Amino acid sequence: MADYINSNILSQSYVHVEPEWLSTVNGKEKQEAIQKIKNIIKLHAEERMKFFLYDDVDIDIAFEDGSIKARITAYGSVCVLLNALTPASNFVANYSSYREGIKLMVSDVARLSDVVNAEVLFQTKSRTKKEIIRVEARKGIVGSLDNINKKINEISNKTKTHKRNSVTTIYNTFLDLHKSILELMDNVNDADDKELVRLSLIDGIKNLNLGKGAFDLTSPMSIKLYDDLLKEREGLVEDLENINNP
Repeated sequence: MADYINSNILSQSYVHVEPEWLSTVNGKEKQEAIQKIKNIIKLHAEERMKFFLYDDVDIDIAFEDGSIKARITAYGSVCVLLNALTPASNFVANYSSYREGIKLMVSDVARLSDVVNAEVLFQTKSRTKKEIIRVEARKGIVGSLDNINKKINEISNKTKTHKRNSVTTIYNTFLDLHKSILELMDNVNDADDKELVRLSLIDGIKNLNLGKGAFDLTSPMSIKLYDDLLKEREGLVEDLENINNP
């Protein structure tokens, strides 16, 4: 049995359609038509998810009655997927490699969701705006990890390439980053994934350039806020170091 509780959602496709042909059939004929569609989509989704992710990924496919609503979810491990994509990299010790690995994952997950959604539309013969109620390609935990990396990269790019940055701007970005990381860590279910993310983020945050030369420190207020910024980084690193080590 798949362990959904201790796994992370790597990808999820959601399609809600009301194709015109659906209103022209009823009873047994309707049930048989929908079941045929379900079987085809299930096979298609399993093949594509195993190809874009990895062979042992857990797949859950749910259809709701009434109009056709399909939710296709892939559960698995970030660690396993990262190693499948770039097996030679040392993600735990190197934030840069981890960040690039997450980029590859986001690209594959987005492509996978689009492919699965397109197949649902094709099999249900849903093309018009009236027939297509809702289509979503959800990136799951992978998208959340990528969003965190973007926040770190935003700070890094500013402090590496520009001098006289506003301390207020960077400090507020750091506060948002801190909050987002703690929320993310609460949602990482797999223990190995949590450890990989924790150590990689510690490495990335410790290596951010927050030297005085990157900031405009011409006012007493900016100097005070700069000290607060350094303390905020220390606090975030400490929070990450203490996760799973109460």
